Amino acid sequence: RDYSLPNGKRPISPHDPSEGGRDVRPFDLVRLLQRPNQEDSFGDMLYEWYQQMGMTGMALTWMVPNELGTPMELFPMKTAICIPQPAVNPDFPDGYYRIQPIYPYGPFSSYPTPATAVGAPIPAQWMMRFKFPHPLLRYDGYSPFTALRLHIDEVEQMDRSRWYAIKRIINPSAVLNFDGNNDSTMSIEPLVDAEIARIKAEFENEHQGAENTGRLFVATPGAKLEPWQAALKDMEYKDGWDQLTSFVMAGLGITKPVAGMVEDSSYSTLFASLKQFHLLMAEPILNRFASGLTRHLAPFYGDDLIIEIRCKRIDDHDIVFSKIDKGISGKCITKNEVRKLLELPLTKEEW
Repeated sequence: RDYSLPNGKRPISPHDPSEGGRDVRPFDLVRLLQRPNQEDSFGDMLYEWYQQMGMTGMALTWMVPNELGTPMELFPMKTAICIPQPAVNPDFPDGYYRIQPIYPYGPFSSYPTPATAVGAPIPAQWMMRFKFPHPLLRYDGYSPFTALRLHIDEVEQMDRSRWYAIKRIINPSAVLNFDGNNDSTMSIEPLVDAEIARIKAEFENEHQGAENTGRLFVATPGAKLEPWQAALKDMEYKDGWDQLTSFVMAGLGITKPVAGMVEDSSYSTLFASLKQFHLLMAEPILNRFASGLTRHLAPFYGDDLIIEIRCKRIDDHDIVFSKIDKGISGKCITKNEVRKLLELPLTKEEW
């Protein structure tokens, strides 16, 4: 912050000295965000934060301190395996999180309970949290997937239904019928259960599934196969699928043009959708991350430091051209200002 400037702030530089006897300079914070750890970039960290907030409502980050108590590395954690522990003791005056290791297979397969001593404890004061506010619990987050759980389940069940329709459909290329003995006076012995099960298993093995499409079906004498369901091309749930996917995407702040799901999207439609996504989705979540970093991380590196995360600007060329035309007609714009708006290099030439 610099209240001597019109906007009340200025960018920091590598030449700014350390403040308040700290062992780090303000620009070290920029370097930390550019390279939070040995593996992740700043973009990777943003991706993990939003992934965890979307799935669980909360994103946790371990701020690894040095011996002087300054965070030197940032590690995004998986919320589902971070178990908060309310126990307060001299080692953990603010409580701690126990990181539960999960090995899905092999000799180390385990899923420890919160009561066990397995897992690494991380002091709560070194765990930075971002969350979507919960409507009831102040300490917990609320996931968009939780709010949309019924509709997501409906989409999943439709998807499962389509999968099993493809897997179990019977679609022979031809049916060969035999005329049996139609003498009604002849008594017909009912089939025993074992024989019915054998016929069913043999029929499913021979004709069910996409890999058996087009196989010849030979009916037994006196039998006739009749189709029961519509053809695969007339798959059900078309309208319901479109409605639910659009609703779920809207709940996550994404429109079909932004996701590339509309083939005939015009320039104006795409620009309006991107602008809407920019204003209603990207900017608010990045502002939430920036304010959290300013509140919990920036004070370690200097006083009155502000962290900003700016989205890439989305400018409509028509608006730029309109500004230029109005500036020229009002004689209130220079040639270099026009060139700057057109992203051209500045010039000293009079023309």
